[in-house]
This record gives sequence, structure tokens and C-alpha cells, in this order.
Amino acid sequence: MTYTIQNDKIQPFIPKRVTSLAMLTYVAAICCCNILFASHVLPWQWWFFGAIEVLGFFYFANRLSKGWFYIKPMHFAQKLFWTAFFLRVVWVVVSYFLHQKWTGTAFAIDAGDELYYNEVAQYAANMMRNGDWNIYSNIQNYSGGAQFSDMGYPIYLTFVYWIFGNSIVVARLIKAILGAWTVVLMYKLASRNFGEQTGRMAAIMCMLMPNLIYYCSFQLKEVEMVFLCVLFVERADFLLRKGKLAYDVTFEYDEYNHIVSTVKNYYDETGYNLIKTITENFDITGNVIYSCTKEGNNVTDNYYFYDDKLNLVFNTSCYKNGYIKESEKSE
Repeated sequence: MTYTIQNDKIQPFIPKRVTSLAMLTYVAAICCCNILFASHVLPWQWWFFGAIEVLGFFYFANRLSKGWFYIKPMHFAQKLFWTAFFLRVVWVVVSYFLHQKWTGTAFAIDAGDELYYNEVAQYAANMMRNGDWNIYSNIQNYSGGAQFSDMGYPIYLTFVYWIFGNSIVVARLIKAILGAWTVVLMYKLASRNFGEQTGRMAAIMCMLMPNLIYYCSFQLKEVEMVFLCVLFVERADFLLRKGKLAYDVTFEYDEYNHIVSTVKNYYDETGYNLIKTITENFDITGNVIYSCTKEGNNVTDNYYFYDDKLNLVFNTSCYKNGYIKESEKSE
């Protein structure tokens, strides 16, 4: 990581010397491979696309990490989404016509799984239009018994086709939206954990990553799987840091494996600063007989008393300032 001083601020960005070296290394490696394996020289179109992917990734990673430095976080996220969406839409459109030229279909050369997903989903969508909503059975019957673990994407694609009339292009444009959203989620997750500028660099690289753009042009589940995984991690991290799930619990057991006591630690929105600790002791029946709450300099001790039928009779609370309060509670 490189830092430069600009307008009295420290500006981290992806250094040009690293990206330039990476681009030169790629060009040299491709040339060496084609010289050493001259009988298996890549067709010119693969040279062309490879150069755009690799050189474009490193060039714009450097330029955008510097050029977008002073954009406000909200505007940065918007710019990130729309740029990522634009790149993916362009590739969806370009690849569609390339596939038409090379294979005569909307699918890539030697397409395997995506042909299967497309055919199964179109069949199930047509059955839905005819009033048969038993999607699972229809997919099973058409595919000859698909495994349960591989049913999620065909079911999802079935609903997309049912809504949008078996449109392959619309299904891929939805992938472009999910791919762009994934980039924004990556920015939020990385900036929340490693700082704003690290998050921006990670998001820009995610936006430009060739494979994440490439798979938007296929009827495959990779884009949706990556989106769901990143969404889950980002939301879980958000909840933990907002304190909604920011606590841990420690249990202590006796020789009979009964819980004797628990210690619960609650943290603030960062997930690191301790706010409150609650300690509870239990009797053999599982009733709380003592609890202690520590919150800052305040400490509260609570003692609980039960009758023969294990109903709570009353409890006594003792605060740090010595104030004692008794209250009766009937069950």
C-alpha cells in the first residue's frame, strides 16, 4: 500500500509500480507461453479478451483508487454500484452476440450445466403457465431425478422465466444487478472491519475482477451464490457490530453436567468494548438463585427465594450505594 500527502490528508491507493509490474509480467508470460508452445498458440480473440481483462483490471485499480479518494462514502457507494452494473451489462450484451456468432445460440462454446439449467427452468416455467405449480416434481421428472442439493438454482430460474417470459437476457441482467450489489456489500464489509480506504480498494478490485463480471453472461449459479454468501457475512457483521447479537456467554457445569452458573458479556456497536456483564447462579432445579449485573461503575446483586413448589416468593436487590429493596412476587 502506498501513501501520499494531498491536501493535508493521507491518501492510500493501489500503487502504480505494482500494477505496472503486474501488467508487464502478464504480457511477458503470455509471449513466453506462445513461444514455448508455438503449436498451440491461442486464437487472437483470447489474446484480445485476456489483455482487456488483466490490463484493464490493474490499470483502473490504480486510477480509480486514487481518482475516487475524495468522494463522500454515500456517493462512492452509488458510483461503485452504477459503474459495476454498467460493466456487467456491457459484458452481458457483448457476450450474447458473441455467443450467437460462435455457437448460433445464447450459450457459450461447450456449454454444459447452463444448458441443463435453462431447459429445466423453461420447462417448469411453461408448466406453471399451464396451471401446474408443482415445480419440484416437474424438475425431477424432466431431469430424470435431479439431486436435491442442485435444485435451488433451477427453482429460482423457473420463477425468473415465469415472470419474464423465458427471457435469457433478463435473467442475465438480474445477475448484473446482483453482481453490482455484491460489490457494494464488499465495500461495506471491508470498510467496517479494516477502515474506509481499505474498503474502497477492496471494492474497486471486486468491481473490476474479471471472473465476477464474466459469470454474469452464463445461466449458472455462481453469481447468485457469491451474492448470498457476501450478503450473509455482511449482514451478520453489521448485526454483531450494532450490538443486536454482540454478546458472548460462558457456562459452568457441575459433576452431573448441570449448569451451575453463566456469565454474559454485552458489547457496544463496535463489538469490542464491554458494556455490561451479567452473572447468574443456578440451583439443581435450574432456578436462578443469584445474579449480579455490572454496568460501568454500577453493580446490582439480586437474590431469589422459592417455596417448596419452586415458585418465586420474593427477591432482594442490593445496589452499590447500599440501598436494599425487597419485593414480593406471587406466582
